[in-house]
Amino acid sequence: MRFHVLLDPLRGRRLLPYDHQYLLMSWIYRVLEEKLGSTAGMVHDLPGFKPFTFSYVLSEKRKPVKSGVLCYGRTGFFFSTPDPELGRLFSHAVAHEVVRLGSSFEAIVSSVSILKEPDFGERAVFRSLSPVVVRKNDADLLPTEPGFYERLSGIVQRKYYDFTGMAPGRISFRVEGDVKIKRHRVRKGYCKGVLFSRLVVTGDPGLIAFGYQAGFGSRTGEGFGMVEVIRE
Repeated sequence: MRFHVLLDPLRGRRLLPYDHQYLLMSWIYRVLEEKLGSTAGMVHDLPGFKPFTFSYVLSEKRKPVKSGVLCYGRTGFFFSTPDPELGRLFSHAVAHEVVRLGSSFEAIVSSVSILKEPDFGERAVFRSLSPVVVRKNDADLLPTEPGFYERLSGIVQRKYYDFTGMAPGRISFRVEGDVKIKRHRVRKGYCKGVLFSRLVVTGDPGLIAFGYQAGFGSRTGEGFGMVEVIRE
């Protein structure tokens, strides 16, 4: 399930920090815990990966400044999960809530809409909505380094097995467009990820759909690895 969360930034509180994924993740957990109590705690304490991901906060009109991005016009983010019950709980919990991301950005959730799921075949083309992180031995791999795509495939397959209990099919990745390396603060450290302008994914349709819903790569529960479909 995928949701589009529209935000109405308050006047004078439109400055979005560049490194806002951890702030947004913390807000999501806080709202879930306040509204749902132990249910949110169960999600937080799940071993391994968290069964959701989310995008950057995106805005129609953006003005980069030294300390962040000024957001104008249509502003919001996407939230995605392969777990329908978690999606339902999320959509009810965040409706009409106040979002505070640091000291300079504050907005009200004006609407939460569910998006139609794509009908996946054995090939899909995506672009990034947040960087794809591929971790190996506590290091972040880049596409120019050996084993990047093999590791990315293995991460998706492992998460699919952990979530469904079923043996995963085949999946592979190919870049056809530009890539941009992004470095973001996460908790007390930093991580490096990749924004893909055109990422071709082939393989088992169910595994491709799972990656679309749960995110591709590592740290997806921290707001990395979200993609959207490029219609051809």
